[in-house]
Amino acid sequence: MQFSRNFYAELKTSSGRLATEVLVNPLDGAVQIEYGPAMMWNTDYGMYHGDPGRVRVPAAQARSIAQQWLRSQGTGLTAGEPDSFPGYYTLHTLKSGKITGMLSVNATTGQVWYHNWHGTFVSMSGG
Repeated sequence: MQFSRNFYAELKTSSGRLATEVLVNPLDGAVQIEYGPAMMWNTDYGMYHGDPGRVRVPAAQARSIAQQWLRSQGTGLTAGEPDSFPGYYTLHTLKSGKITGMLSVNATTGQVWYHNWHGTFVSMSGG
């Protein structure tokens, strides 16, 4: 995904499971683990890896939590389908069905973390 401040990509394990999220600097191509949930909540590859916690929030509930949070912020945005990462979910935020950004929901606590570091959504490619 291309944003005005960076490129965003999802990394998968060799078995095809989502592993983590990364940011790519558009100026020099440097790659780093994404800020926020990928660093702090990812139970396999983040700062607290090895502490799997207990998944208490299923994907459908994560979407509901995200939608409620967006409504409470008065954004006029809706939540897309959740992508499941170790310890959390990431969802696109949508306006009239078009991607505007993303947020994450912790799979144990239900806490929401809005990804405010990307800037404006530009385009999607790959798959």
